[in-house]
Amino acid sequence: MATKYGVSRSPVREAFIRLSSDGLINTLPNKNTLVAPLNIEDFPQYIDALDLIQRAVTRLAAILRSAEDIENIIAKNEIFKKAVRLHDALAMIDANREFHLAISEAAHNKHFTFIYQRLLDEGRRTLRVYYKSYNDTPPAKMVDTHELMIKAIIDKDADLAENLAHEHSRKLSDSFIRHLSKRFTSDISVK
Repeated sequence: MATKYGVSRSPVREAFIRLSSDGLINTLPNKNTLVAPLNIEDFPQYIDALDLIQRAVTRLAAILRSAEDIENIIAKNEIFKKAVRLHDALAMIDANREFHLAISEAAHNKHFTFIYQRLLDEGRRTLRVYYKSYNDTPPAKMVDTHELMIKAIIDKDADLAENLAHEHSRKLSDSFIRHLSKRFTSDISVK
């Protein structure tokens, strides 16, 4: 990797340590490194944690947000909407993360933000499958949900903000499960 990218071994080693601590790679005893598998068994626990934290930070953002927080949330959502228009899945994943972190930062609780950031990072591969289930063209309702969340936060409607955050994580879960259960050959006869 160091040779391929023309850097010294130290930054590569540090990047691998971070990727390993984030659970994204596995280093084998013989010094080989592999991308960590997506652990489907943990998905229900993951979505439970994501849902609870997302609801909490969105509720708190509606209560505690400042004018600067709202500007930041809107700016991050504009970047997300642009990525959606371009059908750029990787940019959507990054922009979605930044949008939700902006909401968390508006909650003004660094401990929630730390946990939420970890969950959002862990869910990047899940989000890739989610976008893929829509051929990298997520439904307009997803973008609309972000807009509704922003409006609820602006209006300081904590109940609505929390409900929208819950619905948002539920839709992610439902779409992910639906995508994993797709079957394309069940109606094909092999005679």
